[in-house]
Amino acid sequence: MIAHIDLDCFFVSVARLINPALSGLPVAVIGGNNEEIFANKDEGFGAKFHFDESAQNFKIQAQKEQNLQNFGDEQKRLKSLQKGVVLSASYEARKFGVHSAQPLKMALLACPELVLDAAKHGVYGKISNQIHKFLLNFTPEIEKFSVDEFFLDLRGTKYNENAREFALFLQSEIKAKFGLPSSVGLSEAKFIAKLATDLAKPFGVREIPISRLKTELRDIEISKFPGVGKSMQKTLAKYGIKSIGDAWGHREIFEKMGKNGEQIFAQISGDTSERVQVSRERKSIGLGRSFEPCFDRDEIKRRIKILSRHLASEVLEGGLNPLTYEVKIRYKSRDESSKRLSQHRPFSLDLLDETALLLFEAIDVHRGDAIIHVSLNLSNFGANSADCATLLFDEIDKKRQILDKSMNQIWSKFGVEKIKKASEI
Repeated sequence: MIAHIDLDCFFVSVARLINPALSGLPVAVIGGNNEEIFANKDEGFGAKFHFDESAQNFKIQAQKEQNLQNFGDEQKRLKSLQKGVVLSASYEARKFGVHSAQPLKMALLACPELVLDAAKHGVYGKISNQIHKFLLNFTPEIEKFSVDEFFLDLRGTKYNENAREFALFLQSEIKAKFGLPSSVGLSEAKFIAKLATDLAKPFGVREIPISRLKTELRDIEISKFPGVGKSMQKTLAKYGIKSIGDAWGHREIFEKMGKNGEQIFAQISGDTSERVQVSRERKSIGLGRSFEPCFDRDEIKRRIKILSRHLASEVLEGGLNPLTYEVKIRYKSRDESSKRLSQHRPFSLDLLDETALLLFEAIDVHRGDAIIHVSLNLSNFGANSADCATLLFDEIDKKRQILDKSMNQIWSKFGVEKIKKASEI
């Protein structure tokens, strides 16, 4: 069996962990408010995150000094922006017609009482990584499909024979240790398991064996199957295909849609050959933020250093050693400028800072124009850090790596805001 785990309303669930008063309310997490990491305070409203490795228990420490007035002021600020996009909506908000990818302005028209939470991508990533680490206790055959989804190949493990009981156990453990609701789908076929999860939501478990495929999925809308987008739905509707049952007898229609169509048909038919992809080679890692127009170049440099710290945390956590550095900026005029540089040296936060600032000076060609976006990107992970050592910088780089190791230990335990350079403040 393959198990698919989906963290229900993940972004909203995290918001409720931070502020339990949001439970039961119509809540939407919005993107577009990208300046949060540039403030001199912990990311997120009213909470710090850390993971207690010894107890294998995720904890949130609420900051008692935050009060309802702070929260009310934040709501007024977010609603006054009237811009941004809904990334996730609670089930209470969905009843009013609020949904993901919806402009904030439309969401507020649909539900004026909607409670907003600004996205906290750094927090989501850390929680997701810790859940992945927890799942490795049961099988190494895990595919992290997205920040809130995981495939587990149970074949060859002791959990395969009683997969449903194991799914219920995992659901219970994730709720107990991380405080997050989840749904689990089971099947011998990878994407049937994913569909089973969607049909089980919220906080459910559903098993769809291939032997029961025809009876369980015949009347399910084809639009619910993973990967069947609006364009494909329109094409299939022309042939009267509205349910999964309608699709099974029309392979030729899917073949006309090319490789993607053929793949979807195989998945709908319960193809069990698609494997859980345990590792995906990472080609690059990046971080960027948009913000209000800024003319102050010293402030832009400060923000580059903050982005560097957050990005360095991810690089060090992943044990990566990028050799190619890239900086990109966007002006208020919408003009863009970027440049990359390769450094055949072991990665360090200081090297990232130095290289990023050097590249920024080179690409800032419109000094009189305000900047509205900065992003850093790292790639070319081909070499081990030891292979990049040079006689010229050997001692400097060794000292920097020792310092980075100490900082990363603090970041991993207490958060990336716990220690920063004075020049960032």
